[in-house]
Amino acid sequence: MSCLCLLLMGVPSDAPAAIFGNTNLQTSTLNTENQITGGRFTPSSNGTADSITVYVDFLGAYDIFKVRCALYNCNGGTRTLVDTTGEQQFNCATACADGWKSFALINHPSISSTATYDICAWVNYSAVDNAAVRINSGQSGNYVDYQSGTYGVWPGTLAISTLTNYRMSIYSTYTPGTTAAGRPRRRAMVHYECSP
Repeated sequence: MSCLCLLLMGVPSDAPAAIFGNTNLQTSTLNTENQITGGRFTPSSNGTADSITVYVDFLGAYDIFKVRCALYNCNGGTRTLVDTTGEQQFNCATACADGWKSFALINHPSISSTATYDICAWVNYSAVDNAAVRINSGQSGNYVDYQSGTYGVWPGTLAISTLTNYRMSIYSTYTPGTTAAGRPRRRAMVHYECSP
């Protein structure tokens, strides 16, 4: 009997999804129309960011709200844009239920456990209705950052104001265990083929 041993490289690892941010529903609201609002969080490991989920309250029954999210890197004192999501629209004249809204990140960027990020949401202005995110005070060591601005194109950097000891109901789902370039770690497999 002869056997052939093959070393197969490049099989992606099956790392489960992880979350950084706050999955708890806070009890106070903060209007986020024409205001970029973000919770400041740090992932527990390196990875590739996949999506952003934010709890939104729609306070009205007439207008159409546009919502989108983004990720900013807070290191170095400047909030630098990392990636953005697509836009979702909610028509309050028909159905715009409050709740957790999920948005896929466009470029699935690499994130680092040594960096802190603002996970942000942004909603357009309505003259008749209001849209708000959930926050709570008394959350020691937590921060909510915000910057006023007409809803539209995400700025490359943010000049933020901060609510200290506040926590926002927003989080990012990511795939841990990736390289600095954002490529999944790969594992090797050994395959034997034998013939009589």
